[in-house]
Amino acid sequence: MDVIASTDGDRADFPRLGNRFVVRGDATGGRFALIEHEIPPRALAAPTHTHQHEDEYSFVERYFEEMAPLLSGGGPPDFEELGRIQAKYGLTMDRESIGPLSERHGLTA
Repeated sequence: MDVIASTDGDRADFPRLGNRFVVRGDATGGRFALIEHEIPPRALAAPTHTHQHEDEYSFVERYFEEMAPLLSGGGPPDFEELGRIQAKYGLTMDRESIGPLSERHGLTA
């Protein structure tokens, strides 16, 4: 496996969550992928959520690639399309948790 520099790797960034692919699943025969999440201080990266099909650290790279264009357009996302992608990957997200989590912890959502 190749060693990459801190500035290398493909990206699939969300508005307040940077996502850098350090090790791609195709480089390991689909057994492992590593994504570095860059989260600014006091920022809420995601609402409360669970993954039904995998551990978060093992098979979410395609999810981030599909979600990034929907979340980085500057306007409100297409929630129907977000829901379709989340269902595809067995991800259940509690959007109602965003406000309370942000308020309780002084975060920017």
